[in-house]
Amino acid sequence: MNSKTGYYEDFDRFPSSSSRDSLAKNIIFHLPKSTSLYLLDLGCGCGDLLSKLYKPRGVFFGVDVSMPGISKAKKLLKDRVNLIRANLFMTPFKKGIFNVITFTEVLEHLENQENALREICRISSKDSIVVITVPYAMTFHIIRCLFQGQIEVVYSLIKKGFYEDRKYRFNIPLHRYYTKRYLKKIVEENGFDVIDCKIISYTLFRNITLGTTFFIVLKKNDIRHILNL
Repeated sequence: MNSKTGYYEDFDRFPSSSSRDSLAKNIIFHLPKSTSLYLLDLGCGCGDLLSKLYKPRGVFFGVDVSMPGISKAKKLLKDRVNLIRANLFMTPFKKGIFNVITFTEVLEHLENQENALREICRISSKDSIVVITVPYAMTFHIIRCLFQGQIEVVYSLIKKGFYEDRKYRFNIPLHRYYTKRYLKKIVEENGFDVIDCKIISYTLFRNITLGTTFFIVLKKNDIRHILNL
């Protein structure tokens, strides 16, 4: 990570393009079919996922805190998508504006993940879908830690439901791994109901597995919408 910009310089090289294609296909399956899209990719990075989701029928936005990331996204997407540099916790949008929000490979890097989820809840509409991806706890990295007898990993997964790696590659200061029970708990506590939750794999050159990820689809909790939260 570049300490001045907050941008992961290796973002556009990892994960692989084939994994992005797989992720996009899973998201597209859940997109509304009968209404125009008003879609936000929160933490859009260099815009690779947006380029795969883009359809002429709809309005597309990308938000990222990183100016280098937004600059790369503008080169890729031209004027097809509205790209904005903004804080993920305080976006410049009105309440209930988006019917689709994607938030992929971002939550695990945030110290205050609850604030990000509350902001997503605020700007999502009543009938919206929200797609989040985060690392699954039983990845190769975690399994290796367990075999090496790193008791703190085992304790954290059992006691807390997640493990925080603060010595992750690419100079990323925080990389959090989730169990299913903990992931469901934090999204439900912050305004959402779970529609779908499954595990997908990220691969390199289609045959080397880099890791596994939770793919979770959410809808806004009815009580939250009634209370206008």
